[in-house]
Amino acid sequence: MECPSRLEGLYQKWQNLRPTSPPEQFHDFGAFFDDSCTAWLKSMREWDQPSIGRQAIIDNVKTNIQSHHIEERRVQSSLVSEDGRTVMCEMRNRLDVLGTPLDNFYETAVARFNEKGLITDFKVYNCRSPIVGVVQTVTGKGPYTAAAAKQEFEHVGRHSNKQPASTELAQVSAPAETQCCRDVKDRDPPRFFPAIRARLWKKVASVLHILRRSS
Repeated sequence: MECPSRLEGLYQKWQNLRPTSPPEQFHDFGAFFDDSCTAWLKSMREWDQPSIGRQAIIDNVKTNIQSHHIEERRVQSSLVSEDGRTVMCEMRNRLDVLGTPLDNFYETAVARFNEKGLITDFKVYNCRSPIVGVVQTVTGKGPYTAAAAKQEFEHVGRHSNKQPASTELAQVSAPAETQCCRDVKDRDPPRFFPAIRARLWKKVASVLHILRRSS
């Protein structure tokens, strides 16, 4: 069992999923998870709304890809626990959000595998403000004020390498940074990832220590 390669396989399946994908593709995606897996596919900000069980995870990913999907996945670094069953992966992805390209979307995934190579615990850490800002600007629905949504949308324009699908985004001339991602800058990403890696790995080590003591 090679847990890092299993995580890579999961993301390959995930990246190809679309709202029109046949049931077989969603089944193949769900097959990476244990029947009783607990997963946070969006962000740990929704810590109180996990998807529990394989079918709930499939249903959640179906909902998520209605608004956005991964176009290109760029792995920055990865770590594996001493027992080989916990994998942490730092990524800088390019997303498609309702037809609008969103580049340099940073997120970190932490997956725990069982002896069968199935994921029993899956967590994603990111800041979803750019996604929410684009969705609100395109659809008119969201939690931000009009000014805040525009600010998030402008951030997407500054960090995208493709022509946007929206003419409104193309006309933006005064970009601004997202509210909760001000410290994540393209010109200095190393400052972000080591800090996140240190915090996450400390949590992983703590959990592994507890598991070893209870076993």
